[in-house]
Amino acid sequence: MNKRAVFALFFLVCFSVLPVFAQNLRQARIFVPQVTGTAAADEKAFFYQKLTYHVVFLSFETAASRQNSEFILSGTTMPLEQFKSIQEEFTESRSSQSHGPVPAMPIPSVRNSNERREFFSWDIDGSARFFDTTGEDNYVPRTPEPGSSRPRRQPVGDKVFLIELIHKEKREIISRSFLIYEETDAPVSEELGIVLYEMLSVLPQIEEITDFRSNWLFIEASALWAPRMYRDEGSSLFIENFGIRLAFDIQFLDFLSLSIGAQISRDWVVVTNSASLHDLILELPLALKLSLKPGSGVMFEPYGGISYNISLWDGTNPSQFSWFAGLQIGIRAGPGMIVLDPRYSEDLSSSVVGSIEYNRYMIQMGLGYKFGLIPKRIIREY
Repeated sequence: MNKRAVFALFFLVCFSVLPVFAQNLRQARIFVPQVTGTAAADEKAFFYQKLTYHVVFLSFETAASRQNSEFILSGTTMPLEQFKSIQEEFTESRSSQSHGPVPAMPIPSVRNSNERREFFSWDIDGSARFFDTTGEDNYVPRTPEPGSSRPRRQPVGDKVFLIELIHKEKREIISRSFLIYEETDAPVSEELGIVLYEMLSVLPQIEEITDFRSNWLFIEASALWAPRMYRDEGSSLFIENFGIRLAFDIQFLDFLSLSIGAQISRDWVVVTNSASLHDLILELPLALKLSLKPGSGVMFEPYGGISYNISLWDGTNPSQFSWFAGLQIGIRAGPGMIVLDPRYSEDLSSSVVGSIEYNRYMIQMGLGYKFGLIPKRIIREY
């Protein structure tokens, strides 16, 4: 017996120290849609292949769909004359882009104290430029003088390839660039590589967090102790009612869930001037839960709802509907949580045995296990 107790204690301690959060620091995930525009199909295929190649070459993750990405890298081809008509707007948007690589929340954190100043370096046109995290004395991009930087290919042609880097959640363009070209040749490929390097070098790293309490779906199985009071002209209390429950919680908001389930419990009815009657009641509860997640290892879910009642043995005619309210407490254990679930319930109408009507007042204590499926992701950018 002592060995079993020691083993059980060891089991609980091991699972209680498992990390509550799973964290993964990775590169941004980029979705590359098909290139659009007026160019021929082979030209659009060329640019699409180059965009995809450079996303992988620069160690970013490619996303199979927009839904699974953080950023979208899109390309459009157009005639030069059409581009000139939007060039003023394009120039204004470029001037409002980021002036450096300093992230909003750098890891490790930056400390500018005791005359200490930390800088981020950024490669621009083959030269290292430095950006102070305070924003002071930073390099300001300006038009280079002839011969002051490495030579760049002179744009020749009557077609334009416009590239946009879009933040998916914010739905805003964070970077834009373009190429003027005549044919999709090797110099165009080289120039495109330089442009994409400059555009993608400012993307942040992504921290992806999953919490065992944040899932789209939870499955719960519990054993129930269900003392009940029966009242007609008098009242009686029977405490030896037990049952089982299976429930599904849909956490459609991070703080709100819809619970749908089924439970079977014994109903031993003892009322005035009537013999004791045994029945088995199937309850189909529907509840709305408020999901509270303080700290890191527990979850509190106050809830209320309505239950539909069916007699399985036809020994009684229970009230068709009952209301209930309770509090489910979840404690981290392994991949899910142990749940403790006290509940109070009353029938909305009288139950019937023969010609006798009575009311039921029910207390229920559930003890079970609950685990989540389809985890929600918390994304932070650094």
